[in-house]
Amino acid sequence: KLAKVCAQLKDNKEAENQINLGLAILNDLKTTEDNMAVNFRGAMGAYMDIGNYEKAIEYGLKGVEVAQKVGIEVLDRFYFTLGRLYSLQSNSKQSIEYYKKNIEECLKKMPGTERKIASLYHEIAEEYDKINDKENAAVYRNLIFGQLYLLKMYDKAILNKIFACHDYA
Repeated sequence: KLAKVCAQLKDNKEAENQINLGLAILNDLKTTEDNMAVNFRGAMGAYMDIGNYEKAIEYGLKGVEVAQKVGIEVLDRFYFTLGRLYSLQSNSKQSIEYYKKNIEECLKKMPGTERKIASLYHEIAEEYDKINDKENAAVYRNLIFGQLYLLKMYDKAILNKIFACHDYA
């Protein structure tokens, strides 16, 4: 929490010190692996807040490794944030990979994740647009439409907003 406050104050060095201090304390407490995954997620978010995307990704990948090992239910959150981080670094291919992994996790948790899946389809379409892969972008926009239709969210005004900035309206 102190790291987040420091980040808001634009004191990135102090924020990083607080992140490292927090992780050291948690390590000394010999936290369980599932708690460690959550702690890695916190560090990932804190580093993201201060704009240190490489460190954020490092902790995100550590968190994924631990979460997979102990089977806790936060993989989808790691995958989404990693997708976002790679997007912020203009690494669309990695971003797409993690958004797709997020979809796989969401499919395991259905029902209840349908809206999130539609949102992820949108994120993937945007990433394909960034790398000028219009064909795959169109595929994922069609998947958005299908997902919204399944959710009975067919509203022409909403769909027009989704497709308005593209040639798919």
